[in-house]
Amino acid sequence: MEKSLNYVEIKPGRERSKILIVRLIFLIFVRSLQSLSRFDPVAKKELLNWSTNYSIMY
Repeated sequence: MEKSLNYVEIKPGRERSKILIVRLIFLIFVRSLQSLSRFDPVAKKELLNWSTNYSIMY
């Protein structure tokens, strides 16, 4: 008396809203660093000390 059960496979989706928020935050972060480096010589000096292959992974 085995009952045949058919299950539907549920694949996890990507939450587009979270991805959009993270991209927006990093966009604002990068733009603020660019603006800051134009007006503040100390910040510009600090950013120039970063290595050229420096990247932020998200």
